[in-house]
Formats: sequence, C-alpha cells, structure tokens
Amino acid sequence: MQKEIENKLRENGIKITKHRKTIINIMINKKKKHITCEEIYRYAKNKGEEISIPTIYRNVSLLREIGILCKHKFNDKSNIYELSIKGRKNHFHLKCRKCGQILEMENKLSTELIKRIENEKNFNIKSWELIIYGICSKCLNKGKFKVEKNRLNYIKKN
Repeated sequence: MQKEIENKLRENGIKITKHRKTIINIMINKKKKHITCEEIYRYAKNKGEEISIPTIYRNVSLLREIGILCKHKFNDKSNIYELSIKGRKNHFHLKCRKCGQILEMENKLSTELIKRIENEKNFNIKSWELIIYGICSKCLNKGKFKVEKNRLNYIKKN
C-alpha cells in the first residue's frame, strides 16, 4: 500500500517529503480507520515526529485532492479522513448515536446501487457517501431500548 501511495504522489508530480511519509504511515498503520488531523498530530507526536498541525492540514488536503484520502463529516465538528486508494472496496458507514463509534460495512449492494444509478439516470458518479445512524451492540447491551413510532429510544437502567 505504501508503494502504491508513493507512486500516486509521483504520478501527480508531488514530492515525497518527510511530513507526507509520516502522515501516510500513520494512515496505513493506525488501528483506527477514521482519523482527524488532530489525531494524526497526536500519533506523530507520540512517535517523536516533529510536525505542526497546519502542516498536517495542508498535506491532508493535498492527499485528498489527488485521491489518496477521503473526507467525511459524521455530524461532528471535525472532519474525519480515511484512506481511499485503489483496492479499497466500496463501503458505507454505520455511526453509533450513543458512543460515536464508526463501523464500516462492505458489500456488493453499494457497488450495484452506484452502477444502477449511473445507468438509469445517465449520471457519472465521482464520489458518494452513505452514513447510517443507529445504536451499536455495545451500547445496546449497556441499556434498555424501546421502539416508539419507528424510533429507538434509550431507557436508563436503574
């Protein structure tokens, strides 16, 4: 994956700088798939890397422009980034309304839906995003929920 990203940078005439390598390594090696610029900064600092937040924002923006990263906004204040390079399968996101956890769901339905929309509407889709909000299994197990008028409502345990 590292080589593929470096090749994409070269193809776009972009130098592979120390800071870009740091950001790319964090995006590839982190356990969390979705990350903010502030989290990239913290990961870099914990690894002893010298990099500023403005440098991270500039480089993340550049990596996004050439298609290495994609940006999401999950109803929060911060943008969240993830790798978006060739070989990653189409997926959509599930976000827990209680704890904020973000899960990915890969399936062929999303790919089929995109192709169907393009064919039926004669529309060339360049990007798409689907976020489904709900309650994750951990939060469901922590409390009681009841369904009222197609809504899941949380009832605190006594």
